Amino acid sequence: MLATYYGEKNSQGLKILFNEALSACIACGVAVSMILLLVPNAVLMLYGIEDSPLNVELIKCIRYCAVGSIAASVGAFLIDFYGGTGKPLWSCCMAVFRSALFPILFCVTLCVNGGVDAMGIGMMLSQIVAVAVFYGFVLIMRGAESIPYMLYEPECEKVMMKSFEYRPEEYEQLRRWIAENLAAQGIKGRETVEVSGLVLKLLKMTEEKNSRKETKGKKEKKEKNKVLGECVLRFIDAPEIIIKDDGELFEPDISDKRYSYNVRLLCNCSTIRLQGTRETGT
Repeated sequence: MLATYYGEKNSQGLKILFNEALSACIACGVAVSMILLLVPNAVLMLYGIEDSPLNVELIKCIRYCAVGSIAASVGAFLIDFYGGTGKPLWSCCMAVFRSALFPILFCVTLCVNGGVDAMGIGMMLSQIVAVAVFYGFVLIMRGAESIPYMLYEPECEKVMMKSFEYRPEEYEQLRRWIAENLAAQGIKGRETVEVSGLVLKLLKMTEEKNSRKETKGKKEKKEKNKVLGECVLRFIDAPEIIIKDDGELFEPDISDKRYSYNVRLLCNCSTIRLQGTRETGT
């Protein structure tokens, strides 16, 4: 999904993905933190050192590390996100901060002066400070508006997305949304009408494909699977309308030179390419 959204320059999709993934990382970090705080002996048993003479100090070290596990989880996610959205230097910067620079700076310094349990404090501080300093650099280099997504490519402003469910009552809202955004780009008249008809045809074919018939006694009842979709409008080169859904995979029987079908991440992906002409008529 990250590669798909980034390839589309879909800033809205990337922001949604960032927020959901960050929430999941924080939740995982909290879970790990609670486990380490409540049963630190499990880590010593895992490594077979539960009878170490440094048992007390090691338990303190583990509990300090537990507090920093949330920041560690966030830092790992940031490395993957920025690396996957075409910012390798920022990704490497985060990796160096959380894996080398600050762990060495804090852990070694505190361990020399305070022992094993102080090393745990160093691990905790290194992960928290790594994230804070990283975004400090982003603030200085890119400004506050770039935090946290860093989607500063100008193409991102030319892409918009709308999520919907395959239900007839939502089709008109989607059609109107498409028409309004096309009109804002100066695309009106016949082409808008034709494209709207093509979109509506695609939606109805997808809805029908995801319907199933059930026979109860002598009555035949049609049940519909819940299908969710996304509509992406791209105005980077020639305008494109991309419609994706999580329903049954099938290639719609649509013969139109503007239409193409593909499968992305086991989702149907249909693209309608406009000629990019700008009209002023109705």
